[in-house]
Amino acid sequence: MTPAANDPASLPDDWPHYREAVLHFGDPVVWSVHVRQLAIGGAVRLRALGLEAPFAVVTAFHPHPERLDHDENLARHAALRRAIARRGLTAVPCAGSSLDGSHREEGLAIACERGDAKELAAEFGQAAFYWWDGMSLWIEPIGLGSTGERILP
Repeated sequence: MTPAANDPASLPDDWPHYREAVLHFGDPVVWSVHVRQLAIGGAVRLRALGLEAPFAVVTAFHPHPERLDHDENLARHAALRRAIARRGLTAVPCAGSSLDGSHREEGLAIACERGDAKELAAEFGQAAFYWWDGMSLWIEPIGLGSTGERILP
């Protein structure tokens, strides 16, 4: 039987943090939104940023389960940008943070198919990525054989 994303025994320890993150779109940031609120008015704001559904939010920071220093994370972020450019994909800066702002990871909202996003996230050692299908945001795990967990609007 394949583990499910909502099976606590199969999830990374930091999985609850994905459910309570804030996404910061743009550089400089033009819109910040709690992941559970993205569907509320999100399509219009995202379109203004040049993002149409579907897209993924992927980071290269802190490959699971490592914690790297800031310079290493920035080098990995630059490598992610190059990987996206090589694939001919469009991306918008999109950082993720904890609610209190004590933890932040630079990332990119990438206009791509789910499989491309999963491949990129896996290449950069991530436990999961966010997937926006146009109506709902999903947390998509890497390597769990699951379609992910829908975050309700």
